Amino acid sequence: MQRSSSAMIKAVGRQILHHKAAGEWIQKSRQAAPPKNMKPGDKLFDKIDVAIRECKVGIAVFSPMYCDSYFCLHELSLMKECRKKIVPIFCDVKPSELRVKDDWSYPMKDIEKFRSALEEAKFTVGVTFDTLRGDWPEFLANATDVVIKNLIEVEEEELIKKNQ
Repeated sequence: MQRSSSAMIKAVGRQILHHKAAGEWIQKSRQAAPPKNMKPGDKLFDKIDVAIRECKVGIAVFSPMYCDSYFCLHELSLMKECRKKIVPIFCDVKPSELRVKDDWSYPMKDIEKFRSALEEAKFTVGVTFDTLRGDWPEFLANATDVVIKNLIEVEEEELIKKNQ
């Protein structure tokens, strides 16, 4: 069975978007990585916040200690606030086990933002991984595919909006 020229164009377009998105993701992740992009004296929130605002898809890697980190919770809530598509990755933790601790060490307005963002992420289909028993290469390939597919989807939605 032969494909129509319209279907072929869409398939080729998807491949181009796939390669463009993959390259963009790799380039952005390299730019956003603190060790290479930051130097002593840089303010973490300034750099991280800019990277989150400029990204197309956010990746939240949840671990048993995730909710103990103000930085992790801040990043998650900023992704939600910026309406980024979030790909949750649950490593050694079930979504139901994630809770923001209210030990009075953070302002209440932050606690509320963190809880809201965490609840939304918990009810988003994600990738799960057991670091002790899992197959690392398979997990990394799967997680990469999931992120690239989400990037392509976001790019396609942006193209549709742009062409309307």
